[in-house]
Amino acid sequence: SQAVGAFVNLTVFEDALYGGRFTAGTTVIRKFDGSTWSTVTTPVLSGLVSLIFVDNGSIFAVDPLENVTVSVDGTTWSALRNVAPAAVSGQLNTVGVVSI
Repeated sequence: SQAVGAFVNLTVFEDALYGGRFTAGTTVIRKFDGSTWSTVTTPVLSGLVSLIFVDNGSIFAVDPLENVTVSVDGTTWSALRNVAPAAVSGQLNTVGVVSI
C-alpha cells in the first residue's frame, strides 16, 4: 500500500516553492524549482509543519509545539528548539501569513 501524505503549508522563497510534507509519520521540507520536487531537509520537528514562511531573508518551518527550523539559503537548515515565549506557547495556531 502507498503512504498518503500532505502539504500543510507552502511558500515561495528565492524563486522556488517550499512546503512541509508529512507522510507516514515523517516530516520533510520539499522544494519545487519549476520542474522537479526535491527534499531539502528532514527537520527535527514534532509531526507536521504547521507553518512555513519567509521573514527577513530566511525561511522558517514551525511545528505545532513551536519548534522551528530555519534556512537563509533554502539548502542549509538549522534547528531552533522551543523559541516561542512561554506566554504564547501553544497559541501559535496560524492559518497563513500574507506579505503586503
